[in-house]
Amino acid sequence: PFRGADGSPWAPFCTTKERSVTSPAFELAAEVREQLTTTARALAGSVSYRSAGTVEFLVDAVSFEPAFLEVNARLQVEHPVTEACGESIWSSGWSASPSVRRSSWTPGGPSRTSPGATGARDGVRTVPTRIRVAVVGAHLSGQPLNNQLTDRGARMLATTSTSADYRLYALDTTPSKPGLVRVDDGGAASEVEVWDLDPAGSGSFVSEIPSPLCIGKLRLADGSEVSGSLCEPAALAGAPDITAFGSWRTYLASR
Repeated sequence: PFRGADGSPWAPFCTTKERSVTSPAFELAAEVREQLTTTARALAGSVSYRSAGTVEFLVDAVSFEPAFLEVNARLQVEHPVTEACGESIWSSGWSASPSVRRSSWTPGGPSRTSPGATGARDGVRTVPTRIRVAVVGAHLSGQPLNNQLTDRGARMLATTSTSADYRLYALDTTPSKPGLVRVDDGGAASEVEVWDLDPAGSGSFVSEIPSPLCIGKLRLADGSEVSGSLCEPAALAGAPDITAFGSWRTYLASR
């Protein structure tokens, strides 16, 4: 919830609790905080409200787009992520995305931050209950190795693309797989799917990735970074460059 009183909003707070302690939402980037602040002020001003209150939002775990949930004429902390929000309920057209998901907070754990966020403060860090991974080839929906995700309970969050900093190659493997590498010049965007898994599923999935493929940080078109499928450059000698196709699926359809 976003707490506010007399038109002066406080810092955003997370919507879940860990050991009965509610933690400030430090993972939010400054621009997201500013958007919440501006919206909360506008809402209170539109009805000339001047008292203690709580304005609640959901923030998409992938795009970090906010969605308005409700207002309460008191200070409170709830778990709005458990409430249904399936359609636009705000004049700007915001609506909750299916990819909004729970985050638990505990001191000393690894953090998950939005793009531009300064990270955890005062020793409070987030522990993601789901871990995102971007796939580019044989793990895509409908491809031969997609079951390595779905058998682990993975959920597809989005179909998007990388930033324009990559080259895509067709590797000589069985089943056929592409190799994605980041380059300094002459790169282009390639289609990817973003999935998420629980920590155990993520660990076992990564352990099955065969050489020369690997998991590293992959930059998406929106500038955010996520763990994703990459390839060792040494494996690209003689491999056809298929970057111009824009996606592994398009390349396969052309053969």
